[in-house]
Amino acid sequence: MFENDVHVDVLVARSAATKDDSSAVHFDDVLASRESVPYSENVSIVVPAISDLIRTKRWGLRTADIADIQLLEAMLRTERQRKP
Repeated sequence: MFENDVHVDVLVARSAATKDDSSAVHFDDVLASRESVPYSENVSIVVPAISDLIRTKRWGLRTADIADIQLLEAMLRTERQRKP
């Protein structure tokens, strides 16, 4: 629990179905497709692939997750349009 009753849900199961039943989220798959992003000259951070982040947001499916999914799907479409 954080300030102002904000909390973070952590996926602790090795696999879980999304609440909209669109797909299962498997920890090992998400871990395998993670991406390293440069943060500063000597630091990179590891983040989930956008498609995996969308799937994990569907697992929670809170109001904030739905807005995040829409934004992430737009980012994914833009990313796909840039690739030849």
